[in-house]
Formats: sequence, structure tokens, C-alpha cells
Amino acid sequence: MSKSRWIQFEEYPRSVRTKAWRVVGVRSGTKLGEIRWYSQWRRYCFFRDHIDIPFGSVGAVFDAECLRDLADFAEARTREHKAALAAVRGER
Repeated sequence: MSKSRWIQFEEYPRSVRTKAWRVVGVRSGTKLGEIRWYSQWRRYCFFRDHIDIPFGSVGAVFDAECLRDLADFAEARTREHKAALAAVRGER
């Protein structure tokens, strides 16, 4: 499982066919969003939680390291998912 300095990924049951993970801030424990299957693109994607943000507040901020961690995690899960599907279908 990927290890990140600022965010953590917590798997939770969502569907029989695909997995999903909550993306949580390491320090705050706040749920920032989730990574789940997006069938239109046939890949795992990050979905940011809708949070009511008070006027003047910046809300969630992601630097390049966090975005890289999100992208790497989603890409790795997509590769795993597609490999598992290919194995079931007898493909290489």
C-alpha cells in the first residue's frame, strides 16, 4: 500500500466489482475525498468531497507532492484492477 507523508488511504466497501478508498489528512484526520472507479474513463479517479467553505477560507489545498501521491495511488489501483480483469478473462 502506498505511504504518503500528508494523506492516507482507507479502503472501504463500496461495490462488489470495484474498490474505493477514503483520502484522509494524516494530521487532521479530515476526509478530503475518495478514490473510486469512474466507469466513463475506465480508471480510478479522485473525487473531492464537497465541503461548505466559509467566505474567505481556502478549503482543501493540495501541493505537488499530495497530487503526485493521489495520482500514483489511483494509477496503481487502475493497473491492479485491469490486470485482475485480464486474468479472469484469460488475457495477457
